[in-house]
Amino acid sequence: MTLIFSASTNFTSVQDQAVKATEAQALEAEVARLRAENAELRHSSSSLDASKRRVEQLEARMDELVAQKESEINAAFDERMRNYEERYVSRYLPEFILCSSMVLIEV
Repeated sequence: MTLIFSASTNFTSVQDQAVKATEAQALEAEVARLRAENAELRHSSSSLDASKRRVEQLEARMDELVAQKESEINAAFDERMRNYEERYVSRYLPEFILCSSMVLIEV
Protein backbone atom coordinates (compact mmCIF):
# COMPACT_ATOMS: atom_id res chain seq x y z
CA MET A 1 0.00 0.00 0.00
CA THR A 2 2.85 2.35 0.66
CA LEU A 3 4.11 1.89 -2.85
CA ILE A 4 0.77 2.81 -4.35
CA PHE A 5 0.53 5.88 -2.15
CA SER A 6 4.09 6.82 -2.96
CA ALA A 7 3.49 6.44 -6.68
CA SER A 8 0.33 8.54 -6.56
CA THR A 9 2.12 11.16 -4.48
CA ASN A 10 4.93 11.28 -7.04
CA PHE A 11 2.38 11.54 -9.85
CA THR A 12 0.62 14.41 -8.05
CA SER A 13 3.89 16.22 -7.43
CA VAL A 14 4.83 15.76 -11.11
CA GLN A 15 1.45 17.19 -12.07
CA ASP A 16 1.96 20.11 -9.68
CA GLN A 17 5.39 20.77 -11.14
CA ALA A 18 4.00 20.63 -14.67
CA VAL A 19 1.25 23.10 -13.73
CA LYS A 20 3.76 25.37 -12.03
CA ALA A 21 6.07 25.19 -15.06
CA THR A 22 3.16 26.07 -17.36
CA GLU A 23 2.15 28.96 -15.08
CA ALA A 24 5.77 30.15 -14.96
CA GLN A 25 5.96 30.12 -18.77
CA ALA A 26 2.68 32.02 -19.01
CA LEU A 27 3.91 34.57 -16.47
CA GLU A 28 7.23 34.95 -18.31
CA ALA A 29 5.35 35.56 -21.55
CA GLU A 30 3.15 38.13 -19.77
CA VAL A 31 6.24 39.85 -18.33
CA ALA A 32 7.83 40.01 -21.78
CA ARG A 33 4.62 41.43 -23.28
CA LEU A 34 4.34 44.03 -20.50
CA ARG A 35 7.98 45.04 -20.92
CA ALA A 36 7.45 45.54 -24.65
CA GLU A 37 4.27 47.53 -23.99
CA ASN A 38 6.09 49.62 -21.37
CA ALA A 39 8.91 50.40 -23.83
CA GLU A 40 6.36 51.39 -26.47
CA LEU A 41 4.51 53.63 -24.01
CA ARG A 42 7.75 55.30 -22.91
CA HIS A 43 8.61 55.99 -26.54
CA SER A 44 5.12 57.37 -27.16
CA SER A 45 5.37 59.47 -24.01
CA SER A 46 8.68 61.02 -25.05
CA SER A 47 7.31 61.63 -28.53
CA LEU A 48 4.22 63.25 -27.02
CA ASP A 49 6.37 65.46 -24.77
CA ALA A 50 8.42 66.58 -27.77
CA SER A 51 5.22 67.34 -29.68
CA LYS A 52 3.84 69.35 -26.76
CA ARG A 53 7.05 71.40 -26.58
CA ARG A 54 6.86 72.07 -30.33
CA VAL A 55 3.22 73.16 -30.03
CA GLU A 56 4.14 75.53 -27.20
CA GLN A 57 6.94 77.02 -29.33
CA LEU A 58 4.60 77.47 -32.28
CA GLU A 59 1.93 79.07 -30.08
CA ALA A 60 4.48 81.52 -28.67
CA ARG A 61 5.66 82.39 -32.18
CA MET A 62 2.05 82.85 -33.31
CA ASP A 63 1.39 85.18 -30.36
CA GLU A 64 4.46 87.23 -31.34
CA LEU A 65 3.31 87.47 -34.94
CA VAL A 66 -0.22 88.48 -33.91
CA ALA A 67 1.13 91.20 -31.62
CA GLN A 68 3.42 92.43 -34.41
CA LYS A 69 0.56 92.56 -36.92
CA GLU A 70 -1.67 94.36 -34.41
CA SER A 71 1.03 96.98 -33.94
CA GLU A 72 1.42 97.37 -37.70
CA ILE A 73 -2.34 97.71 -38.22
CA ASN A 74 -2.66 100.24 -35.40
CA ALA A 75 0.23 102.26 -36.79
CA ALA A 76 -1.29 102.23 -40.28
CA PHE A 77 -4.68 103.25 -38.88
CA ASP A 78 -3.16 106.10 -36.85
CA GLU A 79 -1.25 107.32 -39.91
CA ARG A 80 -4.40 107.28 -42.04
CA MET A 81 -6.34 109.15 -39.38
CA ARG A 82 -3.60 111.82 -39.24
CA ASN A 83 -3.64 112.10 -43.03
CA TYR A 84 -7.43 112.41 -42.99
CA GLU A 85 -7.27 115.12 -40.35
CA GLU A 86 -4.59 117.01 -42.27
CA ARG A 87 -6.33 116.82 -45.66
CA TYR A 88 -10.05 117.01 -45.04
CA VAL A 89 -10.56 118.66 -41.71
CA SER A 90 -8.19 121.53 -42.36
CA ARG A 91 -9.54 121.99 -45.91
CA TYR A 92 -13.31 121.65 -45.40
CA LEU A 93 -13.71 122.64 -41.79
CA PRO A 94 -11.19 125.43 -41.19
CA GLU A 95 -13.15 126.91 -38.34
CA PHE A 96 -13.15 123.60 -36.40
CA ILE A 97 -10.36 121.63 -34.82
CA LEU A 98 -10.58 117.88 -34.57
CA CYS A 99 -9.51 116.86 -31.08
CA SER A 100 -8.00 113.54 -30.18
CA SER A 101 -11.32 112.46 -28.68
CA MET A 102 -12.86 112.96 -32.15
CA VAL A 103 -15.12 115.79 -30.96
CA LEU A 104 -15.38 118.90 -33.12
CA ILE A 105 -14.78 122.07 -31.19
CA GLU A 106 -15.48 125.49 -32.65
CA VAL A 107 -12.51 127.83 -32.53
